[in-house]
Amino acid sequence: MTHDILDTKEYELGFLLKDEQGITAILALLNKLSCNISFQSDIRRMTLAYPIKKETGAFFGFLLFSGMPDVIHELNHELQLEGGILRFIIIANPPARDTRPLTDYTTRRVSEKKQGEEQPAADTVTNEDLEKKLEEILM
Repeated sequence: MTHDILDTKEYELGFLLKDEQGITAILALLNKLSCNISFQSDIRRMTLAYPIKKETGAFFGFLLFSGMPDVIHELNHELQLEGGILRFIIIANPPARDTRPLTDYTTRRVSEKKQGEEQPAADTVTNEDLEKKLEEILM
C-alpha cells in the first residue's frame, strides 16, 4: 500500500527523559517509522514535582512531526518500551505553537512591563454594595 503525503497528519510528542541522550532513541524511532520532524525544541533540565520511576529530575522537550495515522499505535508501544523515557504524550493535530524558546518569550514579556509601574488592583466589592444591588434588581 502506497501512502500519499496527503494521508499524513500532524502530531506533537512531548516527553520527559532520564538523560539528554534519550532523544536519540526517539529520533531513531521516528525515522524508522517514516515520520517527518518539522520542529524540535531545545531540551532543558527540570525538577519534577514528584518522583517518576524514582527520578526527581528529568529533561523536557517536544517535537512536531507528521506521519501516517496507522504508525502512531506502534510509536506509542515502542516509546513505552524505551527505558530512557519517563513520560510522553502524543497529541494529534496540535494547535499552532509559538516555537520561540521559552527564555526569549519570558525575557520579552518582562522587558515590555514598565519599570516601577504597578498593576491596577481589581475593584473590591463589599457585602453592603452587593446587598444594595440585589435590592435594586429585586424591586
